[in-house]
Amino acid sequence: MLFLHAASFGIGGAGALLIGAGQAGKSTTVLALGARGHAVLGDDVAAIRTRGCEVLPFPKRLSLRPGPYVSTFGARLRTVPHALVVDPGGTPRTVVRIGTLFPTTSFEPLPLRFAFLLDGFSAQPRVTPCRPDIGSVEELKGVVSESIPAWGFSPGRDLMKFLNVVDVLSKLDCHRLRLGTPQTSAAAIEAMVEAACSST
Repeated sequence: MLFLHAASFGIGGAGALLIGAGQAGKSTTVLALGARGHAVLGDDVAAIRTRGCEVLPFPKRLSLRPGPYVSTFGARLRTVPHALVVDPGGTPRTVVRIGTLFPTTSFEPLPLRFAFLLDGFSAQPRVTPCRPDIGSVEELKGVVSESIPAWGFSPGRDLMKFLNVVDVLSKLDCHRLRLGTPQTSAAAIEAMVEAACSST
């Protein structure tokens, strides 16, 4: 098993990762995908079974920062169990179970086929193919260690995990994703994944 600091989701039976540092837009984007009816497997930690390259559900509670997109779920949140907490950094968060917010989400493992590396924000989303490799240390540092921007406490452990991440990504259809609005970004991901799945 490989555990990554990444969001995970499924579209049409294919599993995918959203990779980015803290506050890069992972949770907001995966919420937008869930609102479009796609499977939300996790918003902060992705669990990968390396043998067979599957992404497994990691249904820990969603921990959502305040923001305009999260506020659109206000009506739904009022009807389901949730909690308001303050994280160690002093940020208020709404904590809710994935299955409560998205009751149609299936909690079955999915074949992992795609990865999206979040690359900032723009007026419109932009998806471009990429191939992360051994030189992608800065780009993938946040995936290897949640101690951002520093690496973890063990450089040797982080190096081995980084090499494992590069190996997994080498088997996937990888894209850099510059995020637009949550809705347009989710639509761009959906279109790309569905087109790729229908062509195979």
